[in-house]
Amino acid sequence: MCKKDEEPGNKQFKIPLNFSNGVNTQLEIKVYQTIPDLEFSSTELDFAETKVGFVKIIYFRLENNKVVPAEWNFLKNKTGKPKSEVFRIFPESGLLQPGGKQNIKVMFIPNAGRKFTQSLEFKVKSNDVSKFVNVKGESSIPKVNFNTTLISIDTTLPYMQSVLAPLTISNPNENRIEILVAELDEEHQNEIKMLNEFNEYEKDEDVA
Repeated sequence: MCKKDEEPGNKQFKIPLNFSNGVNTQLEIKVYQTIPDLEFSSTELDFAETKVGFVKIIYFRLENNKVVPAEWNFLKNKTGKPKSEVFRIFPESGLLQPGGKQNIKVMFIPNAGRKFTQSLEFKVKSNDVSKFVNVKGESSIPKVNFNTTLISIDTTLPYMQSVLAPLTISNPNENRIEILVAELDEEHQNEIKMLNEFNEYEKDEDVA
């Protein structure tokens, strides 16, 4: 591989060989120096629209067309976490032998109803030039429409026949949605209870 201040290409070196009581000669060495690098099948990824709460995945491919191995990694910040939690990479590092190929998974996990853009930075070891993959996507929060926000129920006596009031709910989204009344849904209440117990358990573990 090349040093940082050297240009890649064919190199020729001559090493003198001196022999006592013999004929001196030269050893000629020819090498091809190169810088590790990778080719990206795509540097622009468009996730289009993805609903909050859903995940969309796009793959791109890394290819090593050099004659030396290429060790690469996705750059993280100082905390060790990816620079973007909305766009996630898997795997985040690897080693490609000459002629090797590897598929990289990029996940778009929106957490708000807005547009997202990000430049994902990749580094190849012994190569000063970073590689970037520009990703973008937009998201919207699922909505539900009610024909009224106030329900008026007729007066009734205790323990008498139930009184009904009509309420119309419509789904303006392109995808189907699930609607529940949190206070009345038993499964939801059990999930909340389990999460609360788990959080209390984590607090106990931190104290210990």
